[in-house]
Amino acid sequence: CIELERRSTTFLRIQDERTEILYVLNVLDVLYVEALRKQCEIHLLGETITMTIQFGRLIELFAPYHFIQIHRSYLVNPAFINRIDMDMVRLDNGNELPVSRSRRQQVRELFFTWSRGGT
Repeated sequence: CIELERRSTTFLRIQDERTEILYVLNVLDVLYVEALRKQCEIHLLGETITMTIQFGRLIELFAPYHFIQIHRSYLVNPAFINRIDMDMVRLDNGNELPVSRSRRQQVRELFFTWSRGGT
């Protein structure tokens, strides 16, 4: 069943390194990921999951879904970006996240490419 295959590719399995709890997340519901010391928060539509996992590992897991690293501590789903300013990104839900100076140009380019249907 092709539809089932398409839908299953949007689900990501992530295991908490400390508790070993396995989370199955719909990538389409993930707004952004935030690194907080030894933990990360995955902000979804309607809930936030806090887990112990290396931020670098999450960057790898979300890379195939074109998430954009806007700051050393933030990874954003471009589908939820409403506006990009010089030093911040505003999401559809009103959240504003910082964009680091060193990533400004790259963030704009990646978002532009993504919005045009590129990879």
